[in-house]
Amino acid sequence: GVAQMLWGVSKARAGRFDPQWMAGDLGSFASLTTPEELAKVIDAHFATTTRALRDQAKADTERAAAAGTLPLDPALRRFAFNPLRARPALSDFGPGYLLPVPAAALAKVSPFGLYYSGWEVHKQTFANDLGDLFEQYVGRQLGLIKGATVHPEIKYRDEKKNTVKSIDWFVVLDDLVLLVEVKSARPTASLRLGPLEWATEIEAKLAKAVNQLQKSADRVTDGDPAFAHIPSDRQLLGMVVTMEPYHLVNSSEFRSVLPTATFPVTVAAVSELEDAVVVGDTTVSDLLRTGSTSPDGWSIRASLDGRIFGENPILAKAWETLPFSKALPASR
Repeated sequence: GVAQMLWGVSKARAGRFDPQWMAGDLGSFASLTTPEELAKVIDAHFATTTRALRDQAKADTERAAAAGTLPLDPALRRFAFNPLRARPALSDFGPGYLLPVPAAALAKVSPFGLYYSGWEVHKQTFANDLGDLFEQYVGRQLGLIKGATVHPEIKYRDEKKNTVKSIDWFVVLDDLVLLVEVKSARPTASLRLGPLEWATEIEAKLAKAVNQLQKSADRVTDGDPAFAHIPSDRQLLGMVVTMEPYHLVNSSEFRSVLPTATFPVTVAAVSELEDAVVVGDTTVSDLLRTGSTSPDGWSIRASLDGRIFGENPILAKAWETLPFSKALPASR
């Protein structure tokens, strides 16, 4: 809610935000009732100074030098991490705060921003918990598909009689079965910059997911008793759902470094899935089958272009929990 406030006010006031402007308008907003309480939250989570930013940049450069990493070419700096995503408000430009990029306040509380905020405090424990919760969230979204029966992962015995787990979700429709593997891994700066090792990173993050889809598909088609409740008489499609977009990942150049499955597989960000499950002018089944025949790579986002969508009830419910889900009466 504070991020939403910082963004909305600073966008309308040339990048400026002063907690005193909110005196009398806070009510019981997020348990904050005074501008001073609001300022404490901003200082703790959103604010920094130009000196702190310079010190951070210097420390980053020294760490890179110690690690033998070459500094970025100045022309590539726009692809690197922007420290304003972590601390979007500057406190040393007069009263209140200056937000040079108001949208950075929203980036701070995006899944991408929250991941690093949580990692900073809790390290791998946070990443593990986030991965589990993300998997369940994807299952809730899949449950919105009309006419679908959604089954969770299956424990079964492999060739060595070890107990192993299948993919995360099986979505059974009248004319196809969608196999879904969820990965909370996100593209790093190296991948966004497109260095020589981009293929290694793509393979490391996503190849296992494609292999898992193939293994579970084989169990379905081979009639493994543990998979008896998954129909084996229908078309199979696969989907790897990621938390953040892997841009161009479904193009032939990127897909060439991933394993080849015996059925069509796409990589989709969860934002694409959130739209696809409420498509209104076709069925999800037809949307998936049509997209999977594209000769240029199967992209859910491309299949959604020009479509009509209903309201996603999970997103709508989440929006209603925000302090500013409804406009307040204008008092200024």
